[in-house]
Amino acid sequence: MVALKHGAYSPAKLAEHAEVVHASLLAYAPWVAEPHYAPSVSRYLEATAREQLAHAAYLAGDPTKTRMLEAATAASRLAWVFADQLGLTPAGHAKLKMLVAGGEHAEQSLADLAAEGRQAAIDRAAREAVTIDASTEETS
Repeated sequence: MVALKHGAYSPAKLAEHAEVVHASLLAYAPWVAEPHYAPSVSRYLEATAREQLAHAAYLAGDPTKTRMLEAATAASRLAWVFADQLGLTPAGHAKLKMLVAGGEHAEQSLADLAAEGRQAAIDRAAREAVTIDASTEETS
């Protein structure tokens, strides 16, 4: 810990800062709390934490200023890609809404088909019962 200057490359410092970012993220985008978002959220949090720590080091005049700017820029680009995939950008949010709407439509279509199949089976069973009753009456 003595050698730790800015934390942009420290797994412990990144994890600590990612917790702060995560709290803000959940306030802004509560849908990412769903379990299936966990891997994407984790990548986003690490990239954003690295970008913020490297940017702070750059602004503070870190002796490796050029390296900090490069690290902050690379992490910022990566965080943007992950943010877009999570629906945190305007375009990403629109894509996510379309995917969700398409998925809901597909689920409804499948539910409708299942209901139609059940009704067809009931109708067929009723027709068969009528046919059996009619043939039984004819033979008696």
